[in-house]
Amino acid sequence: MTVSHLTDNGAARSPSKATSVRLRRAKRPSLLKSMRTGAFFFGFFGLVGSMLVAPTAASAAPFRAVPFPPGSIVVSQGGTIAAGEGGTAGTVAADGEVNVYPPNSHGDVRPLASFTKGMNGPFTVRFDPSGDLWAANVNNNTLVEFTSAQLATPDPSPAVTISLALGTGFPSNMAFDSSGNLWVVNDYAPVGGEVYEYANWQLASSGSPTPVATISDIPSIPGGIGFDPSGNLWVPTQTSAACPQACLLEFPKDELGTPDPAPTVIISSTGGPDISFTSSGDMWMVTGGGPPPDTLANCFGSPCNNELVELTKGQLASSGAPTPAITIRSNLPGCSVPAAPPIPCAFGSMYGPYGVAVDARGDVWVSNYNKPTTVEYSSYQLSHSGSPTPLRTIAGPGTGMNWPSFVVLAP
Repeated sequence: MTVSHLTDNGAARSPSKATSVRLRRAKRPSLLKSMRTGAFFFGFFGLVGSMLVAPTAASAAPFRAVPFPPGSIVVSQGGTIAAGEGGTAGTVAADGEVNVYPPNSHGDVRPLASFTKGMNGPFTVRFDPSGDLWAANVNNNTLVEFTSAQLATPDPSPAVTISLALGTGFPSNMAFDSSGNLWVVNDYAPVGGEVYEYANWQLASSGSPTPVATISDIPSIPGGIGFDPSGNLWVPTQTSAACPQACLLEFPKDELGTPDPAPTVIISSTGGPDISFTSSGDMWMVTGGGPPPDTLANCFGSPCNNELVELTKGQLASSGAPTPAITIRSNLPGCSVPAAPPIPCAFGSMYGPYGVAVDARGDVWVSNYNKPTTVEYSSYQLSHSGSPTPLRTIAGPGTGMNWPSFVVLAP
C-alpha cells in the first residue's frame, strides 16, 4: 500500500489515553447472530438507564451557524437495537442519534452537532454525492435524509423519510453510487439477504418506493456494501456454510443495470460488516467482533475476530482466497498474532469494530460498537501488520458515544 506523508505521524506521537466507557456484557444490547443460520436477530440484554451514556451529553452540543467542516467525524449511534419494528422508549439513549465530532478529534470531545429527530436505531449513516446526510433506522425500517442546508441548523427533523416494507428485513448498511442512487443491504435471514437499489429520483420525497433493482445472488447474509473508485459494487458477507470464512463479492459496474446480476469476483478468505476504499482502489474492511462469551451469540458482525484488514487492488482483481496484505489487531498484549477462539483480542482498541472510513491522507477510522469508542490509525501505522495503539481515540462521557455502529467522514 502507498504510505502518505503526515505532519502528525503516528510513530512520532504518543497521545494520552482517552477515558473509555466500560461496558458490562450482561447489559449490552446486541444484534445477535445465530451460528446455525447465519442470521441476525435483535434483542435486549437487561437494559437499564445507567448502562447508556446520558442523552444530555449529546443534546448539549453547541449550535453552529455553518455546516461542520470537511473531515468531521460523523458517527451513527444505534441506541437500543430492539426486537420488532418501532416501539421505543422515546429517549435519545434508547432511540439513538448521529453525532458529529471535529476533524482530528481525540479524547473526551463534545460533538459539534447532534441529530436525534427521526432516529429509531440509526445503524448506518452515509453522505450522498450532493452532501446530504442519510441514516438508516433498523428499528422501524426507515431511511431519513438531512439536507446539506439542514446540517447548519440545530437538530432538524428529516427532510425526507423513505419507508421500507416492515417484516422483510432490516436496512443494515447502505452506499451511494456516483449518480446518487442508493443501494441498501437487507439482511433478511429467511431469504439469505438482498441488496436493493433506489434511484435518486425516488429519494426526492417521502414515501415507500419499490426498489428499481434487487440483487439476490448472494451466498451468505450480506454485511457491508461499498463502491470502489471504478464504480464496481462490493458486498462483504458473514460466515455461513457457503462462506465458512465469510466472503467478499464484486458486482461490476457494467452489470448493475441487468436483472439480479451475479458476482464476478468472489474472495472466500474473509468478509465483514463494513468496507472503505482508498483513492488507489485498496480496500479496508472491519471483520466484526465483540466480547468472548461461552458461545458466539453476542458477536456483533461476522467473522467475529476484532480485526481491521487491507486487501489490495491487485488482490481484488480475481477470485480466490488471498491472505490480507495488512492485518491490524487489538493493542492488548499478545494480540499481534491470532489468539485462541472463540473471539480473539476483545476489549482492546478494537472491540466490536463495525464501521470503517478512510480519509484523504490514508488514515483509517474505526467505530467500536461494543466499547464504545471511535479510533483512528495513521497511514504510517497501517503500513505493516501489528497491534498499534490508535493515533486518536474519541471516548468519554462528554462525547455522547451511545453504541457507535458506523463512522463516515464529512465531505
